[in-house]
Amino acid sequence: MRESLAEAAGNPFDVTRADRLDDGLQHLAPGAVDVVLLDLSLPDSRGLDTVGKVIERAPWVPIVVLTGLDDKDLAVEAVRRGAQDYLVKGQADGELLARAARYAIERKEIESKLAEANARLEQANRRLEELATTDELTGLWNRRHFIEMIQQECRRAARSGADLALVMLDLDHFKVVNDTYGHAFGDRVLAATASIIRGAARTTDVVARYGGEEFMMLMPETASDEAVHPAERIRILIAREPVSDGTHAVGITASLGISALKDGSPNDPDHLIRRADEALYAAKQAGRNCTKVWSEACAVAAAE
Repeated sequence: MRESLAEAAGNPFDVTRADRLDDGLQHLAPGAVDVVLLDLSLPDSRGLDTVGKVIERAPWVPIVVLTGLDDKDLAVEAVRRGAQDYLVKGQADGELLARAARYAIERKEIESKLAEANARLEQANRRLEELATTDELTGLWNRRHFIEMIQQECRRAARSGADLALVMLDLDHFKVVNDTYGHAFGDRVLAATASIIRGAARTTDVVARYGGEEFMMLMPETASDEAVHPAERIRILIAREPVSDGTHAVGITASLGISALKDGSPNDPDHLIRRADEALYAAKQAGRNCTKVWSEACAVAAAE
């Protein structure tokens, strides 16, 4: 092989020969070789598994497989396993070997660039998906994704008969905070609130910024009375921790409404959201900074 390549016109390659796979693998340090001409009939490794061993050791190196078998299926399988080209030893002169080596290097470079481009594209797609489903300010799910999740959870609850609770939270007098201290401070309040809710939520809960100063926490397999404790914990934490920007420290409170799917009630998102909103309205009417669980009285008060 060395002699054949030496006879090729314009041959740019210096050939290092290894008669055993283990010996050849020792040469495959990064930057040490440009291409591997790989015999599939080595004393210590035979067949296509040899290709895999080289790729495992040096995935960056292009491979031209050499075999004495004129087998197209073997050629296809060698390329499928990661080789860049395939030659039959008895039919490969120096010119063909050199050309195959050059083309293998070019193809490997193209494959690497394509892999990098695909990785960047996947990263961009993940970022686009993140932007489409999360609220930029708080990092919580946005309204659009929340609607998808509540629809999904309502269907699941309908199939399994499981409980499903919804906590709706609204910051009290948030417009006053914005008007008094500015929108940048208001954003700080929203981010702090989101952090508190996220910290109190279970891994199975769906937490979202529903819009403005309104947040949602969807709690699968949870009855309304079971949702009261985590809701109250969130309310107390918000009231306990003033929000500060280094210049101002402002106490914030929140009102919360809780609804749940129950036997005989419609298993649909609109129903669940409407009842949580009615319970939230009752909390506001009760003086704010409190939590209310939906009841028929909430519906009557909201309708008045």
